[in-house]
Amino acid sequence: MNLARASLKIVVANGISAIAVFVGLAVLARHLSPAQMGAFFLFQTLVGVFSLLADVGIRGAVEKRLSEGRDSGTVLTTALLLKTAVTGIVLIGIYAFRDTLNAYMGAELALWVALGVVLNEASELVIHVLRGELRVGDTAPIEAARHLVWFGVAVPLAIVGFGTLGVVFGFLGGFVVAVSWGVVSWTTTFGRPSIAQARSLLQYSRYNFVSAAGGYIYNWMDVAVLGLFVSNSLIGAYEYAWQITLVASLVARSVATTAFPQLSKWNESDQRSSVESTLTSAMSVGLFVSVPAFFGVVVLADPMLRYLFGADYAVAALVLVILMGEKVLLSVKEILDRALLAVDKPDLVARAVIITVVLNLVLNVALVAQYGIVGAAIATAVAFGVETFLAGRYVSRFVTVRVPYRHLFWYSLGSLVMVLGLVGYQWLVGVNGLVDLLLAILIGFVLYAGTTIAFPEVREQVVLTGLRTLSSGNE
Repeated sequence: MNLARASLKIVVANGISAIAVFVGLAVLARHLSPAQMGAFFLFQTLVGVFSLLADVGIRGAVEKRLSEGRDSGTVLTTALLLKTAVTGIVLIGIYAFRDTLNAYMGAELALWVALGVVLNEASELVIHVLRGELRVGDTAPIEAARHLVWFGVAVPLAIVGFGTLGVVFGFLGGFVVAVSWGVVSWTTTFGRPSIAQARSLLQYSRYNFVSAAGGYIYNWMDVAVLGLFVSNSLIGAYEYAWQITLVASLVARSVATTAFPQLSKWNESDQRSSVESTLTSAMSVGLFVSVPAFFGVVVLADPMLRYLFGADYAVAALVLVILMGEKVLLSVKEILDRALLAVDKPDLVARAVIITVVLNLVLNVALVAQYGIVGAAIATAVAFGVETFLAGRYVSRFVTVRVPYRHLFWYSLGSLVMVLGLVGYQWLVGVNGLVDLLLAILIGFVLYAGTTIAFPEVREQVVLTGLRTLSSGNE
């Protein structure tokens, strides 16, 4: 697998996905109320919760075992049987508690949650199989297509009056396309299931489940707790702020996703130096985006929410700043977690996750009850900071972790120049509408990029390396 080429495919696909979701949310904000969008976000949260229970870490185990070169047919068939049994139990639970779930969401969506769980699990399995085949780059168009379908279905249905249900239909339609595309792309064929393979999958999945739970809790625990304490309107504003921050984590997540199968393979052949150099490079690339993004929203948080989505969403301006700061940590933590899984230490990932899950839950309940959506943002950021620290300590037991401090210094200096320019723009011109906001973002980008590219280390090791990838050969 050409790691750089695959990373580029994932980054481009995730960029397309982010644009589709971002534009879709902006359009939906003008046709649906924050309360209606809040109901959809609670629906999305429940799909994630029940999908986590239906998976119990099996799809991650499939990716790991396939990347190790195990009997692929046996791995796939055994995993399907295990997942079918567990998913069936989860669906029974959803049906039994459908009235409670409907009341929680504020809409009659429980049965659609059940369908969402089935489609989400099928979609995620085909993606993990392709990754296990070391074809990470081939998952890129599938992920992009899923989000484009969501946009293409949800927006028109919302405009013609389907409300929250229209957004749900777009969400489910994206999974249908992803499953169909992924299945025809497999090279793995079905084989005879085995008890031994089931034990192997479950042995890995028990720790991977905790790791996956940590990722889910990071993404959705705050929304789940908010559903108990605040209105759907505030949930909608909070989630819109969260969606903006996902743009900053785009590169870090893409590189971490792409690196895992190759890191796993290098670990199997004891190529520790390759693992170490990849860790440093991945962190450097992720921070190149997340650091200026944080400084940018410190200046532009309120106008971004106000003019992109509407005045009702500006209430989450402080939330946006806090969550964007947390994305700087994400740029480091994502690759550290992948490294631990690659060196076959899911138990250490699980240990860090258990500690931070408890902390996250306690902080969310305590702070949301007192401070609402700002409390949820603080709880998430603090818990995630603790998990990043623990992940760094655990990884350093097996490989040398070199944080790119010099690059981080240049990024911070470039961000300072950007902030000064943005403050000057606000003082001289002001940000009083969408056009002003877009010009401010463009000015900030030019100032940051121009400053950082002036430093040879950044230009050669980050920027030009990425540009060379654009013209490199096929994977």
